[in-house]
Amino acid sequence: MIIKFSEKFKEKNDSDLFQIVENPSSYQKEAVLAAILELESRELGTEKTIDLKNKIQNQIDLNKQQANKSNESKTPSDLPKSISNSAKLIYASIALGIVNPIIVQLTTDVDNFGNPLNLAIILISTGTLAFLGYNINLGKNWARIVFTVLCGLGFLMFALVIPETFRLNPIVGIVSAIQAILQLFAIILLFKTDSRTWYRNKKTE
Repeated sequence: MIIKFSEKFKEKNDSDLFQIVENPSSYQKEAVLAAILELESRELGTEKTIDLKNKIQNQIDLNKQQANKSNESKTPSDLPKSISNSAKLIYASIALGIVNPIIVQLTTDVDNFGNPLNLAIILISTGTLAFLGYNINLGKNWARIVFTVLCGLGFLMFALVIPETFRLNPIVGIVSAIQAILQLFAIILLFKTDSRTWYRNKKTE
């Protein structure tokens, strides 16, 4: 926008430019900044215009930083369905991860909520999955990688504990298996061709 004003202000005389600079609240910040730069190019800059230029530039930079932070917390408009659907599968697995300990608590002798260690594991694992799912939905590649690594380790442990889970309670075993399947499909979606292409294009931007 400054470039647009700069081209326009080349045709203005000195008094018009000073009029803009002396009444900054009546004009857009970019217009005032362009007027100051044009005056400086004519060697008409003053200490006052330099101070005003620095103040406006700082305000513009701050606005850009705030806009960037706001954009970082929004789902990209071009995010492929495969990635957004992957996040939905993760959220679904989180729901099952909350339901399963309740079933265990009600149907077995295992005290998930009275045992501090068990409760901490449930809260940390659920919170971590929610955090990763949220960031995957924002298109963060690091979240995709971390989620894949953690699930890979979890699948190794799952193969060892699933028989005992079914012995504990078949319903718990089935819910655990569904949860693992949802996470597996989430990983598959994250590494589909359109997902990989999108992440690769974002990396080069």
